[in-house]
Amino acid sequence: MYPDSKINLKNFPSVLMIGSPNAGKSTLFNKLTDNNAKTTNYPGTTVDYTTGYSRSDFNIKIKFLDTPGIYSLNPKTAEEEITNKLLFKNKENQTGNLILSVVDSTQFVRQVLITQQLIDQGFSVILVLSMVDILEKNKININIKELSNKLNCPVVPVNINNDDGIKDLIKEIHDLSAKPKPDIQKTKILWQEQDYKTNFLSFQKIEKNLFSASVKNYSSNIDKLLLHPILGLVFFMSIMTLLFASIFWIATPLIDYIDLFFSNLAEVIMQISPGSLWTEFLGDGLISGVGAFMVFVPQIAILFLGLGLLEDSGYLARASSLIDKPLSKLGMNGRSFVPILSSFACAVPAMMAARTIPNKKEKFLTLFILPLMTCSARIPVYALIISFLFFGKSIFLSGFILATLYFAGLLLGGITASIINHFLPQKQNSFFIMELPSYKVPNAKKVFKQMLTRTNSFIKNAGPIIFVLSIIIWASSTFPNYKIDNTNQRFQQSYAAQVGKVIEPVFKPMGADWRVGLGILSSFAAREVFVSTLASVFNITEDNDEDVHKSLLKTMQTARFVNSDGSYGKLIFTLPSILALLVFFMIALQCMATVSVAKNEFGGWKVALIQLFSFNIIAYVLAVITYQGLS
Repeated sequence: MYPDSKINLKNFPSVLMIGSPNAGKSTLFNKLTDNNAKTTNYPGTTVDYTTGYSRSDFNIKIKFLDTPGIYSLNPKTAEEEITNKLLFKNKENQTGNLILSVVDSTQFVRQVLITQQLIDQGFSVILVLSMVDILEKNKININIKELSNKLNCPVVPVNINNDDGIKDLIKEIHDLSAKPKPDIQKTKILWQEQDYKTNFLSFQKIEKNLFSASVKNYSSNIDKLLLHPILGLVFFMSIMTLLFASIFWIATPLIDYIDLFFSNLAEVIMQISPGSLWTEFLGDGLISGVGAFMVFVPQIAILFLGLGLLEDSGYLARASSLIDKPLSKLGMNGRSFVPILSSFACAVPAMMAARTIPNKKEKFLTLFILPLMTCSARIPVYALIISFLFFGKSIFLSGFILATLYFAGLLLGGITASIINHFLPQKQNSFFIMELPSYKVPNAKKVFKQMLTRTNSFIKNAGPIIFVLSIIIWASSTFPNYKIDNTNQRFQQSYAAQVGKVIEPVFKPMGADWRVGLGILSSFAAREVFVSTLASVFNITEDNDEDVHKSLLKTMQTARFVNSDGSYGKLIFTLPSILALLVFFMIALQCMATVSVAKNEFGGWKVALIQLFSFNIIAYVLAVITYQGLS
């Protein structure tokens, strides 16, 4: 039974959650607040902290603040600086001075040092032991009562995967908040090196005496392989290749089903009133355009699923540590790995994730190269190009080609960072510390839910743009002479054709005609729109019982330039022109949302616009060189 609220709700307790990165602090926060959270920038910084209120079934109103992960109260990073300010200066913590010190019980000795620092400072502390389910699996028990006596603070073990220990934790918060407010030391007590050594040895003894078996890092043997400077990199490259290739392998059957669904739906609509302008709009315009995009959703979902599994297993933290040395040679460090990996999904949240990088130079380099990573919006374009090049061939080969493109994006980013690094002065030394969580079997429910959330977010962001552009492209391809029965003749006299023929001289040097040029222009609204635009301008329907996707690929194989006299010229989609398209989409910065966020993160339009124009100009020039050089 949760405690009844005996506290004036106008003065409800405000609880700060403190802990090392990967201690389980944020997951516990979500469990306590039921995800009703608000993320805020600390004034004058780009570092986030999160606030939320306790679940209604607790019968007590508590305000929780989830602070940035720290390793010490002696601040050396932006996150530690903000957490210290929240502890000692922020008014939001003056109502109760309650601290939940969250400690990964499998990393007890290292992480509990923060708890001791908080106790020494005079805060009312509740020690929360997370990951106790891992100890239980290894048949390790903790003498909670004795540990509480040693630390002179309440100790609550919790299993974050369920509600075990949550009731006890709420009760402790209730009881502690009713006690007199403690006297916090106004002057911060800073531990010296000897203090750390003394306390570390002391807690080693406590762990040995109060844990039924010494907490052994059962993953240490695995880490000898995965963190090896050579073998570890080989494994990392292998696992990422497998992930990127599986985007093609696993998604192909799902793509066929979705493609068939939209093709059948368009056919049903067209048969309702054959020749009607409205049925053409719904079937040929809207459904075909949206369907050409939706077929790639399984690939995007598989990417999110794979990244979620790697993250929840504890491997990604190792990868950050492993990649630290190669990144340091490019002017960055392991902190840049998380934003870079996030950019495989989307550059927008990746740029926000770069806020945690305290070093200005490293942050600048990371932000500048993120748009070069293969984001999920590029997947539909790459998948179409790869499917064209290897149409009817092994999906395993296609999968490896897609993986190669991901690594090519990383290589481009590395080269760019290396060049810029030589022109930026280094004002301060930087270091990288990361807590390595224990390996664990990923929580399938959590990872699957996360995948659905991210995929749904992607569809919601791209869907409205594709919907509107599908309408615009269909209308511009149909009017003004919509009464002409011959579809090709009507299209040649359309508004889209008129605009396309004006811009064709710009794109022809890279092997593209005006229809492909329209696709490239539309992709500046959203890259993934490129495929839908091609489906519309090439008049792809469900003719001959073909799926929209397969129909588009077959049309691309025979599509030709149209000469000024109306005759057909050479093929549009050849190896040189396809590779030129690939080069263009690998480098071009076509996402305006990314540009907007870049403006905020760089602190102005200057660098954001330099990034926008330089990437697009270089993309165009290299695409032209590729086509002209291979033709």
